[in-house]
Amino acid sequence: MTHHFAAARAGLKLAAAMLATSVIVGPVLAQDVAEAAAPPPADASLSERIQHWADADREGDPAATLAALMALQAEVETDTAAVSARQRGELLAMIGTTHYALQQLDEAATWFDRAAEVYAEDGSAPETVAEMAINRAVLMRRANRLAEAEEAARLALSIRQGLYDQPHEEVASALGMLGNVLYSSGRYEESLDLMRLALDEQRAAGPDDALEIIKRLDSLASLLNETGRDTEAVRVAREAEALARANLGRDHAWYGYVLNTLGQALLDLTLYGEAIPVIRETLDVRRAQLGDEHPYTAASQMVLAVALEETGRLQEASVLSGAATAILERHRDLMDPNTLAGFLRRRARLAASLGEWDLYAQRIADAQPVLEDMLDPRSPALANFHIEHAYQLYRRGEAEQARALAERWVPIVVERLIPANNDRIFGEMLLARLRQRDGDAAAGGDALWQALDPVAAELVGKLSDVRAADRDIARQASANSPAMLLYLETALAAGDEDRAFGALQILTLSELALTQRRATDERSGEASDAFALHRRLVDTNRRLRLVERRIALGLSEDQVEEAAEALDAQRDRLDREAEELLARLVAHHPDFIARIRPQPVSLERLRLSLEEGEVVIIPVETKSGSWVTQVDSGGMTWSAVDGESLRANVAALREAVAPASELDAFPADAAHALFGQLFPQGVSGYDRVYLYGGQSLASLPLAILLTGQAGDDLASAPWLVREAASQVIGNLAVFAEGRGQSRPLGSDVSTFAGIGGAELPGVSGGEVRLAGLFRSGRPAADSIADLPPLLTADAELLALADALPGDDVLLVGSDAAEENFKRADLSKARVIAFATHGLVAGELRNLWEPALLLGTRGKDSGEDGLLGASEIAQLKLDADWVILSACNTASGADGGAPVYSGLATAFAQAGARSLMLSHWRVRDDAAAVLSVDTVRGAAQGLSRAEALRQAQLALMARTDIPDAAHPAIWAPFVILEN
Repeated sequence: MTHHFAAARAGLKLAAAMLATSVIVGPVLAQDVAEAAAPPPADASLSERIQHWADADREGDPAATLAALMALQAEVETDTAAVSARQRGELLAMIGTTHYALQQLDEAATWFDRAAEVYAEDGSAPETVAEMAINRAVLMRRANRLAEAEEAARLALSIRQGLYDQPHEEVASALGMLGNVLYSSGRYEESLDLMRLALDEQRAAGPDDALEIIKRLDSLASLLNETGRDTEAVRVAREAEALARANLGRDHAWYGYVLNTLGQALLDLTLYGEAIPVIRETLDVRRAQLGDEHPYTAASQMVLAVALEETGRLQEASVLSGAATAILERHRDLMDPNTLAGFLRRRARLAASLGEWDLYAQRIADAQPVLEDMLDPRSPALANFHIEHAYQLYRRGEAEQARALAERWVPIVVERLIPANNDRIFGEMLLARLRQRDGDAAAGGDALWQALDPVAAELVGKLSDVRAADRDIARQASANSPAMLLYLETALAAGDEDRAFGALQILTLSELALTQRRATDERSGEASDAFALHRRLVDTNRRLRLVERRIALGLSEDQVEEAAEALDAQRDRLDREAEELLARLVAHHPDFIARIRPQPVSLERLRLSLEEGEVVIIPVETKSGSWVTQVDSGGMTWSAVDGESLRANVAALREAVAPASELDAFPADAAHALFGQLFPQGVSGYDRVYLYGGQSLASLPLAILLTGQAGDDLASAPWLVREAASQVIGNLAVFAEGRGQSRPLGSDVSTFAGIGGAELPGVSGGEVRLAGLFRSGRPAADSIADLPPLLTADAELLALADALPGDDVLLVGSDAAEENFKRADLSKARVIAFATHGLVAGELRNLWEPALLLGTRGKDSGEDGLLGASEIAQLKLDADWVILSACNTASGADGGAPVYSGLATAFAQAGARSLMLSHWRVRDDAAAVLSVDTVRGAAQGLSRAEALRQAQLALMARTDIPDAAHPAIWAPFVILEN
């Protein structure tokens, strides 16, 4: 974390603005002309001259200022009676701040100590003594003398707590200072507690002081993000941004800080759709405040380029990356060489991804001399740059040159990096594939797998790490997808279906898959102790990684030995705790570990679990290649597909069903072409189709595909839904193991819970409303008011209740308010249905996560009316089926995240066994028909997927519902079930 410092009039508040943020702040750039402050009048008294310097701008030429202040101090020492103790202390403090401006930290500390002694003599200024202690804490923290920094910060806090009976902003400042010191010491939990207290104190002391509250919020959000509490970090950063926008305006420096903190928190959650506009605004603010050529403006450009690349906007990402890297190259003195090497790799890779090979060659040629000048010839960073170049040449078909590079540089990463290092794994996979492609006898047959299997095992081991959180493992899988893609290609070229199938599962690993495995196990109630131990292990491991990162990034030649020793001791303690917890899990709960971190399911196991008429479709979509694999009871077949064409077909179909589309037109050619890509052999003999994985493909229901040519009559078109029922699989292992275990709906349904029909502000004039923006950073009420009312939601929920036996819990209209829902007992509900708006992150202004609109009865309810994904995940459900008869509920966390990663994952985490979700905004009348008819069919013994299929066929044949034959009306829902 970087910190901001501000010196007050007499240097007494050196660290008043020292709050943790994630913004990049470096040394102040020198001005063309440094102007010293004007000297005081020659005939001024000592007292007047001290006051003159207190009022002067001392920052223009600190060296000249220091000389003048030291001369004045010499005079004061010869005639101390001529000035008051307070003025003597003020002069000493000014000398301290000037030493600090000159980066003379030890000298600054000495003068602050002298100032504190003089103020203490005065006896009437304990607050000033506290300010000196704060200044000392700042200096000692900067010098990594953390024990001294903590002592000074605690002294300041003690003085201020004794001075003020009521909440006070100076107490808030001292709490924040101590929190920063403890953060630097690696004591993250204590630091967080103090940061929360500082915010509460500031709110109570100065509820109208927006700037100070913003600083406290930004500090807390940054620390939350640093410690892995990313969801809460976004919530707090949202509040800081909203308050800064309303009270400071975009020209204020702190608005740039809070924007940067918010953008980083959103990126860490992979909420690209929300992060990108925030980062864009951060970039605009930095350009206005620092200029286009400033290195920190360039850093924001690079962050934006990364986010754009992740969401497929390669052209803009390439332009931004190229411009930013050029600026950063001109400021090499501020850049870590390894970081610059990474930027140069990314800049070249973007050109390759766009197929702009001339530009790619130019960027490679420009980067090589820069890196060779900055890096050791056997540096892993330099080797990785050349290995990345070899990979791009391989993709382009220049395998001979690619292999020559790989043979030279891969041995360096093998020698210098540990086997589990991602870059080493990638390099070894690439070299093996290039050797296989050239037909090397030594790289074929058993020799090939003797070389590659240990490398793959390293990766599988990382993805089976019981110490890591599900989200971290999913991110690790994504980061290693290029390496596993090479392994897949190697296996397919060797005709090794088992290894290829294992690679497919790693390439398609998602947080949802991990969540479904965990939720399946946790519901059993047999492993509560194991889950408790595992949660402690994950938390301890998270804290250990933070300390290790602190050690890696924080140690430098000027760091004193005691700081390094303190961090080393904390790392050792956390490492021992993690090992002890892991040993207890291994000794007492080995089956639990095997279940939550299973190895990929074997092809044979999946094949034997399938019945005649069933087929599993597994698409793999990457920037480097796309494949579609089919598995049925007879075995596995696969085919390469043109990824660009596949994504274009998906985009055409998505556009055709968008809310603003013309329903009299439908791209039948795209629907038929996409069917051919997914089912090159057709679907003859299949009546049940399961979809696992996919990126763009996961944004469409398979039912919408056309198995043949379609005429103008959509009602009679050969939709796939006529041939087969389809559903989504979240986890292949759970699917293979759980066949035949799901309970059909029937007379044993104990409770149906229906929630929905919230009245929208400005639409119906009802009581249900949304809380204001300030409290949680959620959408403003005026944007919610633009949503269409759900006129048939009440009737839909009543019809669902009538379709199922057993008791009912109905929360309709104002009774569906969020506070009511959270108080309701849903522990016995086997079927839960929501008939309300499902909101996608970024769909409405300031909506940062997927949510269900429930509303709230009033501003004092403590709720904001939106049941977000993070809140859903905390629910404790035992539901066989959750039906989201709402809009956009199958969408991911945002436009760049995997589909099903939002509400679907949240409900799986809460305990839902299966889900019925929508891929786009559903018209109210169609949603009611589809949900009710699907539930009725399932209650009569049909599988959920078959019940939905029949409901869709019935709806498209109806003439009393406008446009019912158009897929936008009948096709939005999917079943996600294991």
